[in-house]
Amino acid sequence: MKKQYNLFLIMAMLFFVMSVNSFGQNIEQTILNAKDGLPKSQYNLGLYYFNGQGVEQNYEKAVYWWTKSANQGLAYAQYNLAMCYQQGKGVEKDDNKAFFWFNKAASQGDGDSEYNLGYCYFEGKGTQQDMVKAVEYYKKAAQKNIVEAEYNLGLAYFNGQGVEKDNEKAFYWLKKSDVQSNKDVSYALAKCYDNGYGTQKDVVKAVSYYEKASNLGNAKAASMLGDCYLKGRGVSKDYKKAISYYNKAAEQGDEDAIYNLAKCLSNGDGVKQDKKKAAELYSKAAEKGNVKAEYNLGLCYYNGDGVKKDQKKAVSLFEKSAQNGDEDAQYNLGLCYFEGNGVEQNFEKAVYWWTKAADKGSNRAQLNLGYYYSEKSTDVNHYAKAVEYFTKAANQNAEAQYNLGLCYVYGHGVEKSKEKALFWFNKASTQGNEKARKAINTVNNMKNF
Repeated sequence: MKKQYNLFLIMAMLFFVMSVNSFGQNIEQTILNAKDGLPKSQYNLGLYYFNGQGVEQNYEKAVYWWTKSANQGLAYAQYNLAMCYQQGKGVEKDDNKAFFWFNKAASQGDGDSEYNLGYCYFEGKGTQQDMVKAVEYYKKAAQKNIVEAEYNLGLAYFNGQGVEKDNEKAFYWLKKSDVQSNKDVSYALAKCYDNGYGTQKDVVKAVSYYEKASNLGNAKAASMLGDCYLKGRGVSKDYKKAISYYNKAAEQGDEDAIYNLAKCLSNGDGVKQDKKKAAELYSKAAEKGNVKAEYNLGLCYYNGDGVKKDQKKAVSLFEKSAQNGDEDAQYNLGLCYFEGNGVEQNFEKAVYWWTKAADKGSNRAQLNLGYYYSEKSTDVNHYAKAVEYFTKAANQNAEAQYNLGLCYVYGHGVEKSKEKALFWFNKASTQGNEKARKAINTVNNMKNF
């Protein structure tokens, strides 16, 4: 979310005010003064040529006169010359020369140049990338009320780039930059209110900023509005509006909106269920790198939903998503390796992927690892590992609680303990686990426990 300041200082920066009737006369005088070496006249003549005002538009001549003025130290000319080099207007694009002239103008305190110099340091354009220096110049420009600098400084604090992460300072500068209709500023503020970054969480305010940003063309904001209406966050739940906003964002190519639209079509939320169209959209989002879309497309191929069933292709998609860190894909890829579905059976790889998912908190993966280590593993410490994973899964899973109770009954990986066995059986039983209910009776009737 970086924004570059691209505006030239044009006619409003003229050093001489002129009426319409005297405009031609003033141009003639400006040309004479420019030829006599007056830097302000050289600067103004460059503006005339750049804008085609009173003369035929000619970027090369604009650069010629701004170069003369810039060499005499006029900051405005140095800034405009830097912009020409940066954008390749009237001269071959040259980031090094752009940086040189921004630096010259910034050394004279020109706020726009200070901002652009910060941008050069941030992106490593014309100079070595240096986030600390970028923030230094953003601060200088922000103190001169350069809106783009305020916005980028807010992002720097938000992301901890070149400065220590500070959500309160991030919010301060982002809010300060909210003085004109800017889709990126509105979206950033929406995220702050939505998550309580640097300010009190206020989902209703977040929605209003998402709407503002969406109306200005921010696709991510439209996608987030879809989420809000789908889940009833800050607004009344409204599937039709959710679909409308997802469509709006998807038309702009937003991968999250395409993915969420696919989910709605797959589940029939707010729209007629269409598995085939859902699979098409999952594929489109996956091509854009959406990890969850890769996983869900894999499920489509695994189950034959909207596409011809192809478990090998499913495994390929699970693996791609798993490599990108998706917990569900990691779990299902492990399951495929364990059962030999779509791939050659391989317990070692199954355990590898389940461990990845378990480390991310996957209850299913933790439970399966508990089963594996208690029943199939040849590891010398397999029972201890089984207890470890059953314990992790037991916070949410009655089946894990039941199996943990069994470990205490038989002393597998732990010392036998009637008290602890009953504790876990009771927890599982209260969640409706019938095996645990029967185990309670069995344990209570055991004489030598």
